[in-house]
Amino acid sequence: MDDMTKRIFLSVGLPGVPLFMLFVLMKYIYSDSMVEFFGSERVFLITILLVLVLFSIFIFSLLSKKKNGGVAKKINSVTYKNNSTHNGDNRF
Repeated sequence: MDDMTKRIFLSVGLPGVPLFMLFVLMKYIYSDSMVEFFGSERVFLITILLVLVLFSIFIFSLLSKKKNGGVAKKINSVTYKNNSTHNGDNRF
């Protein structure tokens, strides 16, 4: 993968992978040969299935983000020369 694709995956998160796969497979799913092979009703059902899967992944990612608070907390710990320590942030 190139650098741009990696940055997109890192910024979008979990829903980015199936969306990227859908984007790549879109021209194959809706090609004339696939519609001829499956029929238009089955292609419609495949489309509905893909939308439901993507929707469930979005919901899962939103719920998991809320559990974590959305932000990773960094714990700062500093040890000074005289073995005293400071735990926490430096916001005064």
